Amino acid sequence: MESIIRNVKDIEGDDRRSLEHVVGQPLRDNQQVIIKVMTIGPQDELGDTYAAQMESAMRAGWDDPAMDDYNEV
Repeated sequence: MESIIRNVKDIEGDDRRSLEHVVGQPLRDNQQVIIKVMTIGPQDELGDTYAAQMESAMRAGWDDPAMDDYNEV
């Protein structure tokens, strides 16, 4: 698994607009874009992706106490 990290302030023009289209929101100069490249195939188990899923969830703010309400449902 490979992680690609880019500072938004260093991404220009069409590249930045493309990323904004992919993520569905404008990007700010004080942000980073982090992309994980993973190979998933018949030889891989779903459990092999759990670490990446958890890291993504934490970066998205799921460790925020406000998210505790969603565990109640």
